[in-house]
Amino acid sequence: MTVLDAGSHKICALCARKGPDRGIEILAHSIQGSHGIDRGNITDLKSFAESVSETVAVLEQKTRAEITSAFVSVSGNQVAGCEAQGVTPLGEKPRQITSQDIKKTIELASAIYIPVDRAVIHTLAIDYAVDGQSGVTNPLGLYGRRLESRTHFITAKKSFTYNMLNGINAGGLEVESFIASAYASGLAVLSEDDRQKGGIVIDIGDSLCECSVFHKGAMKRLRVFELIGRDEAPDEQAYYHGIEDVLRAIQGHIDEFIHSEGILSQAVITGGGALDERIFDAAQAMLSVPTRIGLASGFSVDSELLANPSLATAFGMLNLVLVPGLSGILAGAPPAKETVVQKAITWAKTLYEEYF
Repeated sequence: MTVLDAGSHKICALCARKGPDRGIEILAHSIQGSHGIDRGNITDLKSFAESVSETVAVLEQKTRAEITSAFVSVSGNQVAGCEAQGVTPLGEKPRQITSQDIKKTIELASAIYIPVDRAVIHTLAIDYAVDGQSGVTNPLGLYGRRLESRTHFITAKKSFTYNMLNGINAGGLEVESFIASAYASGLAVLSEDDRQKGGIVIDIGDSLCECSVFHKGAMKRLRVFELIGRDEAPDEQAYYHGIEDVLRAIQGHIDEFIHSEGILSQAVITGGGALDERIFDAAQAMLSVPTRIGLASGFSVDSELLANPSLATAFGMLNLVLVPGLSGILAGAPPAKETVVQKAITWAKTLYEEYF
């Protein structure tokens, strides 16, 4: 299994397999400079494809095996999260809820709330309600007349996913699925208990900062901030001022979430920015919740790799793909075909958006 996390300055790739005792064994890693991609968007297809090809070549050399496909991260302002509700009537008389009922309820929410120009990357169930009884975590097998779902969808612009797909293909790989980097980072650095109690993961790269909020076991919020890269800032002071501005915005995000949904137990700083002592000190001083550096765990690999927070996204991607029980339906690439109901809703939404 191969995962590939492409950033503005480097591409990180890991090749792994399931190890003993349900662990994950890392077979090889490759960290190469990236070109032709900026803030998650491909800016030069040929240069990006060459970077992908070089990264994969190192993995193939280390594993002595041909690598033909990978799970690929997506990030940047083209990626967004939204919460949506779906409702499915079950009939006049109460009956048992089936897996098809649950799937239909979530699909209806997606078809109604997701704009036609966006592709669903992850479908993350938050909770359900049966006949008005809220807080149901798994309605399968329960009796009722009406099923409601509350779901967090992570989506990306379709044109963005097509460009990324084209770039990865040009680099010699098929895309197994796209994975949102902010979601993957959270899975890497937060334990199941952390995700229940509530935590915000702040993944700081060179030109992007992605924040994902987890609470009661589910991902609830996603925010993306653009940064002034070190190479772009006129001086060091301007670079760190930009970081502080983003941390202030994140604190506002924390205040809003606590006011609306409850407590957050911690903030976790990860990504390459976590290695910068000045950034971490600023986060500790400016954020109102306990703050720590987030590192991946639970892998059979050299401890030096686990101690590198810039690899957290790649490790989280492996968790999502290889560890059973983690929530997060992966949307294939290219996007799956629409159902008849979805086609009808898409047609109606297109007409509305075009003429109104």
